[in-house]
Amino acid sequence: MDDPRAIPEPLALRDHPEAAVRVGVISGLGRHLDPQVQPAVLDALIALTADPADEVRDWATFALGQHAEIDYPVVRAALHARLDDSYGEARHEAITGLAKRGDLSVIPILIRELHRGVAPGLLDAAVALATPDLCDALERFTIALQSRSSLSLCFAAFSSTNRHPLRRKML
Repeated sequence: MDDPRAIPEPLALRDHPEAAVRVGVISGLGRHLDPQVQPAVLDALIALTADPADEVRDWATFALGQHAEIDYPVVRAALHARLDDSYGEARHEAITGLAKRGDLSVIPILIRELHRGVAPGLLDAAVALATPDLCDALERFTIALQSRSSLSLCFAAFSSTNRHPLRRKML
């Protein structure tokens, strides 16, 4: 399925009435996401981020969000459109995708989501943004998880940078 000659088949099923088939379309097209992505593939995945089925929106948002090297304004716009999605998983994939692209406008939304409850996938977004602005939200998050201390999570989230205030003092 990685052969670009296979692209027309899933594209033809993009509007199939069964959500499970549209998820399969995302899987098939997602294999062709790279910096030289064909416009038809990108257009189809972007359209599927607005699908009426939660699962389809989630998987399409995931497919676009995970490929941070595909950083076009239309991709960011599609991810931004999912930031208030009624389906939490799609919302979290959009947050993570934008965070991986260094989009700082997502920080208040990430904080809001961390305050809403336990969603371990949001830690990827926190690590990608690596800002001390997230420490208070991460502290509440760790209390909800009843696991590692917030200090440990903050340090882990920002250990790859020198931006964490505690790390700067220790260096």
